[in-house]
Amino acid sequence: MNTVTSLRRTLLASLLAFTTGCASAGGGSGASPGGDISVSVDGGALSTTDALRNIPATTVKEVRYLGANDAAQRYGVRANSGPVILVTQR
Repeated sequence: MNTVTSLRRTLLASLLAFTTGCASAGGGSGASPGGDISVSVDGGALSTTDALRNIPATTVKEVRYLGANDAAQRYGVRANSGPVILVTQR
C-alpha cells in the first residue's frame, strides 16, 4: 500500500470517528454545536454521516470541511445550520 492510500484511509477513518463522536455527543441527539453534520458526496444531495460508511477509502480523492457559516452560504436551509463534509471520489 502506498503512502497516499494509507493517508487517505487514515483520514477517512479519523473523519468517520470524529463525526460519529459528534453525533453521539449531547445525549445522542446528533447535534453538533451549530446543528447536524451533513455529508455531500461528489456534489450530490446532503445526507447524514452514515453516507461515509459506504465510501471505500481507496476511492476518496478529497475531503473538505465546511463550517456552519460556509455551509449555510453554499446550501442555504438545506445545511440545517450545521457543518458539511464534502467528499470527492476519483
